[in-house]
Amino acid sequence: MNNISSRVPEDINLEVIQNQIGNIEEIIRPVVSNYIPVGASELKAYFDEEAPSGDTTTLSDILENKWLLIHELIELSELKNSGFTITASLLRTHSLEVEYAHITATEYELKFAFEGNDIEWINSRLENVKYWSNDDLLPHELRLRCDELILKYSESG
Repeated sequence: MNNISSRVPEDINLEVIQNQIGNIEEIIRPVVSNYIPVGASELKAYFDEEAPSGDTTTLSDILENKWLLIHELIELSELKNSGFTITASLLRTHSLEVEYAHITATEYELKFAFEGNDIEWINSRLENVKYWSNDDLLPHELRLRCDELILKYSESG
């Protein structure tokens, strides 16, 4: 059920989303060996509540951007690999695990964007990664992984 703070449009079509997910999963599966498929209802559920971080990215934003959809599907797969059921509350109840999955997904997102030669996207996302790298609330290990991404992909532009 959508609430005021939902990041999911009211007129969402799960069948259309599932087809879109299927197309992207064909790209992901050969590269991410531990990928667990994600259903449209799981993707919707993940965005069905306001993000505690203040992130205003909506499900529509994700579906309109190939790299963001790759990112979210890998993030959710990582969470499923850790034994979680995908719900909106994961963002609140298991924020540390979500952060780890988020950084792993970002690593793959940038890898796919690099292979797709989308330097503009990489440079844009590196701005986010730089911000995360300076976030004292992020575990040191994850900040180091952000720094590695900055070093690796700053040279691509």
